[in-house]
Amino acid sequence: MKNPSLPTSLHRGCQRIASAMNQHPADQRGFSIVETLIAASILLIVMVGLMPLFIRAVTDNAQGRQSTEVANSARSEVERLMQLDFNHAELTIAAGTELETTSYYIPRYKVWKDSDEFTPDGTETYQRVTTIRQYSRDALSDDLLEDDEALPAGTDSSQIHLKEIQVALAGPTEFARPAKTVTLRVLRGI
Repeated sequence: MKNPSLPTSLHRGCQRIASAMNQHPADQRGFSIVETLIAASILLIVMVGLMPLFIRAVTDNAQGRQSTEVANSARSEVERLMQLDFNHAELTIAAGTELETTSYYIPRYKVWKDSDEFTPDGTETYQRVTTIRQYSRDALSDDLLEDDEALPAGTDSSQIHLKEIQVALAGPTEFARPAKTVTLRVLRGI
């Protein structure tokens, strides 16, 4: 239908533009629904295959962060004990040839508890065993420090020249694998 207000040539130009817009060349068509579903299926298969890798990475990252926190705590314990006076009560052996204390770290609460305060409740815990031994300087004559060379409690303090501070940290067992253990060992002289 011809619009009486438009000149004839303009009317024909508008008709050509409108018909050109309605015609799509074969190479400019959009994707069909089948092609879209196939592409989505391929993408889904790839994503499902990669998902366990992402989950494992997140889990390993969290465990690594937690292990680092606990190891740093063990190092802090060694440094704290090294700052104490040589004859401080925490470094003095009351009986036998070593002083051993055990404490547990509960990651959920981010706190260390001594063994007498700790009640296992099935949550993941780390165990820290701190061992103190005392030696005379003669124990180093062979460049080896053996446990059987440790001096017993009650030894005259003038004979004690070295104190060994050992902090052993054991993590929780994972999927029937043994717990990871880290041991820090330092010698402190008079």
